[in-house]
Amino acid sequence: MKRLLVFIIASFILLGCQSNQGGGSFAHALGAIEASDIKQANYLQDELPRYLGMLDNRIRVEPGSGVSHVDVYGVPDTAGREALIAKLHDLEVSNPKLNPIKLLIFPGDDSIFRKAALIQR
Repeated sequence: MKRLLVFIIASFILLGCQSNQGGGSFAHALGAIEASDIKQANYLQDELPRYLGMLDNRIRVEPGSGVSHVDVYGVPDTAGREALIAKLHDLEVSNPKLNPIKLLIFPGDDSIFRKAALIQR
């Protein structure tokens, strides 16, 4: 029983140390969404349409555990996707305290044969 308790405590300590090396918290290591994640997602939902020059209804932001999930709808071509990726990269570089962005770009048409592109940092 004593060994089990020592093992559990040591596991939590190691997990906590490992999660802090990546800049995340212990809760993030367990997959929890924290208040700061929600706050950043709300900030991005408010700021991204203006920053990217897009309509509000074409951008959706959801909080994740240490990440922000950004879905962008109606990007018609490769050049538009590349410009969008470059702008979001610049935003991340200029705001290093922001959570990493997982970007999902949906094509400009409603074709069932075209898939969304997932871009991760």
